Amino acid sequence: MKMKQFIITTLLLIISRLYDITTTYLYIPDLEGELNPLVSIFDFGWLGTLLFQFIGVSFLIYTSFIYHFREIKTISFSSDISLKQFVSVFHFNNPTNFNKLF
Repeated sequence: MKMKQFIITTLLLIISRLYDITTTYLYIPDLEGELNPLVSIFDFGWLGTLLFQFIGVSFLIYTSFIYHFREIKTISFSSDISLKQFVSVFHFNNPTNFNKLF
């Protein structure tokens, strides 16, 4: 089930980005009226825009992969501990190991 959700999410993301790039190219091939800040403010052309699209999509696919397939272990602790104890539990899973940080 998780694999199916990941594949569907990834395909929808890629299709939507390709559709956005295609329609932008069809209607504004010179990017003259493009309102994307990468183009309007930073004056990036097609190469810069496509590079940022690729980096953004890659990041979203990676985070989606982590969400679907990686188990994230959380630390359980009492809410009445001190900051020193919290840092120690966060890093070492033991409230008395704070001095190992230094």
